[in-house]
Amino acid sequence: MKNKSLVDLRQKGKYLEWIIQEYDHFYEMLKGKNPFPLQVEIHPYHSSQKIPCTNSCVYCTGQAYRESFRGGNIKGIEPDKISKLIKDVKSKVKRIVISGNNTEPLIYPWIADVLRDVLENNLDLFLYTNFYKGNNEVREALIEGDTDSFVRISLDAGNSDSYDKVHNPIHKDCFKVVQKNVEDLITLRENRRSSLKVYTHYLLTEENSNKQELTNFVDWASDVGVDVVQFCVPQKPITIELNPNDYSAIMSEEAYNTVKNDLLEIKEQKDGYIRIALIEPLREQKLKPFFRCNVQGIVAVIGYNGLMFPCTSVASEKFKHMTYGDINKKDFFDIWNSGERLKKMNFSLGNCPDCTRAEFGINEELRNEIIF
Repeated sequence: MKNKSLVDLRQKGKYLEWIIQEYDHFYEMLKGKNPFPLQVEIHPYHSSQKIPCTNSCVYCTGQAYRESFRGGNIKGIEPDKISKLIKDVKSKVKRIVISGNNTEPLIYPWIADVLRDVLENNLDLFLYTNFYKGNNEVREALIEGDTDSFVRISLDAGNSDSYDKVHNPIHKDCFKVVQKNVEDLITLRENRRSSLKVYTHYLLTEENSNKQELTNFVDWASDVGVDVVQFCVPQKPITIELNPNDYSAIMSEEAYNTVKNDLLEIKEQKDGYIRIALIEPLREQKLKPFFRCNVQGIVAVIGYNGLMFPCTSVASEKFKHMTYGDINKKDFFDIWNSGERLKKMNFSLGNCPDCTRAEFGINEELRNEIIF
């Protein structure tokens, strides 16, 4: 069906647009007030799970924290606590992000209930997942809402061999399973006339970026009804030491330009059928040009251990000293409005790991547009 415009989205300007849309909220925060967060991000995990994730991705910086799960020391988040959090933030928060830091959210034993809770409370849902566990119960939950929600599915490959190299999945049939789950989700969405948006994500490396594989992937996504295909390259971290071989497949600038031209040709061929997003190709994390983190004033992140963190990048055992409280023990707004949180908000960025693209982009735009 030829009813979708094709765009070549850039990272630049994306976060400034969000700041402008939510200007009043950002202004209150920058004046030193403590408004409700714009979004709450939750990393569902429970100790009853056998594994934190179905993959062991080469480019996942969360791999550095995988040791934390061995020995059963991470108890996770009780399902009733997530349910209460969602009800508490209803009409106060714009959206709920369900994702993970070294964890896959769909493995959480009560994930379908979590998704339903978010949508039944009229909150926008953003789900980031590899979708290997995107079974019928999950699909049914996702299409029930009537909000501005989307799911972004990491495929990062146009065939099973590439998928296995990038993801190191627990089962070798994962690529086909994920594709089938995506197809079934979109079929269900169309049958129920749901407004859910479905994005697929493709991490470009030397091993999965030949033109034929890219063409096959976009053709498949277009044919099944995916709304947006996002392409980007992995970033080499500054603050986390990983095996240098893990980043050997990051393409050179010359190779990237070839891939970019291939994608532009594919764009012309698919014009009008599917949107293609090409995210700014930074190969290495940038040094922070800002001196204060403002993300912590608009986002609350509940890590896999139930602790509230200032951002996604620190949501792990290594940075427990930066947490504000535990939702297994306290209500969400008791933590958000606590003196402990407000006291910790002026921490030194020299003690932080690399920002995510979103965190960096928001802080950079605020620095560029507003003089501190």
